[in-house]
Amino acid sequence: MEDQYQDINKKLDELQLESQETTELQKEDNEIIKGNKDYQIAIKQVYSTLTKKQREFYYLLTEDEYKRVLAALKTQQYSRLRPLVWLNDEIINNFTKLLDFNNGTVILNSFQFDLLIKADDVKFKRITQRAKIDQNTKQILAPFNQNNVHWYTFQINFEQSVITIYDSMKRSNYPQLFHELIELAQRIQNKEYELKVGNCPQQSNTHDCGVFTLKNIWILSKYPNAKLQIYYDQSTIFYDRIQICHSLLQQKI
Repeated sequence: MEDQYQDINKKLDELQLESQETTELQKEDNEIIKGNKDYQIAIKQVYSTLTKKQREFYYLLTEDEYKRVLAALKTQQYSRLRPLVWLNDEIINNFTKLLDFNNGTVILNSFQFDLLIKADDVKFKRITQRAKIDQNTKQILAPFNQNNVHWYTFQINFEQSVITIYDSMKRSNYPQLFHELIELAQRIQNKEYELKVGNCPQQSNTHDCGVFTLKNIWILSKYPNAKLQIYYDQSTIFYDRIQICHSLLQQKI
């Protein structure tokens, strides 16, 4: 009788184990299905809506690449690229390092502008030499951090003698920044400059300014006179976050 009970209990244990294994397999299958759906919605569907001009600045990630990005976003190093999170200097500067089209464009990091504004002649020469700024520089682009609450872009176009600010939460004027930009530009190439507030896509929240800034710098570094609105808008920003993370992982654009 005792042997029968042992056999029954053993059978019940086996059935319970099989049930657990089946449940786990179903859970894994559901995760795979969900992942496939996420990829279809987040990547393939968005990419399919992009225009030919927009696709010049977007890369169609494979499903494996997308999964690697999602894994990276869970780490502290890349967590700032998750939706609804404000970008920090590290993300901004590491991405702009990857932009080099060898076309006379110099991209300053988020610290160099302040250093240049405050530098005496000796330090100014040393910083500009390190940044490879000289009389042959066609334009300077840089991210500007306003009081640690907002990012936007400035451009000094030496060929056209124009200084432009691109702000995804555009205001009417930027007197202090324009004043400092004129001083900087004239220390490099002493001439008169026209001041402009450029048109660019506008954000619909308070946390995507860093992504807009990186997108503006990327496009302007290749096309200094680009009409930025035709290349991206708020609807593509999630994809931009994914793509920026992918570029940082690959260490190339």
